[in-house]
Order: sequence, then structure tokens, then C-alpha cells
Amino acid sequence: MTRLGTLSGRRNAGYIALVLLIGCSLFGLSSMVDAQECGKVHEVIVTHVFTPKELVLEAGDCVRFVNIHEIEHSAVARTRTFNTGTLMPRSSSLIRFDTPGELPYWCGLHPPMIGTIIVKPKP
Repeated sequence: MTRLGTLSGRRNAGYIALVLLIGCSLFGLSSMVDAQECGKVHEVIVTHVFTPKELVLEAGDCVRFVNIHEIEHSAVARTRTFNTGTLMPRSSSLIRFDTPGELPYWCGLHPPMIGTIIVKPKP
């Protein structure tokens, strides 16, 4: 392949990624939200473990997953109902939880890292 073909392929891949990102945002396929859309914001600190390991909140509350570790992590529900995507060091993802229930999750990159979010109905 010529150098021009390689550059063109990279450019096309970049355009495709941008279109997917915009599409997910426009059609609500991402579960990330603004803090203003949350009843209350809770934090889970991500290092080599999730802290707290178990978090209880009310429907409509949000969880900010904050990666303070020096490597990438993620938080993925076992039911696939939420996924933070890859959290680079010093980055975070805010996710709103509307449906009551117990949601076990793990780090998609390091499956032994586990946690649970318990969503209670609003009183």
C-alpha cells in the first residue's frame, strides 16, 4: 500500500469514529449524562479496586467513576446496562441509574475488579 493510501485509511477511520460518537450522543445510545440531570452524584474511586465496592443510591441518582490509577480501567455492568468506556488515568465518567435493582459490575480490562450498585426506588 502506498503512503497516501495509509494516510487516507487513517483519516477515514477518524471520520468513522467521529460519526459514531456523534450518533451515539444524538440518539441516546450513551448512558453518560450531565450532573444537572442527577438527583445526587455519588463517586466510585477506581484504582486497583472500586471504592466503595458496594454503593446504595436512589433511582435518578448518578455515579461518577473516577480513575485515579496510573493505568486504564472501565466499569461494565454484568447485564451490560451500563459501560463507562475506557477510563484513562485521571478521567471520569458520569452515569445515571433510573431502574431499581442490584447491578454487579467489573472492570472490562481487569475482570477480577468487581463492585455492586444497588438502586433503590424513590420514596
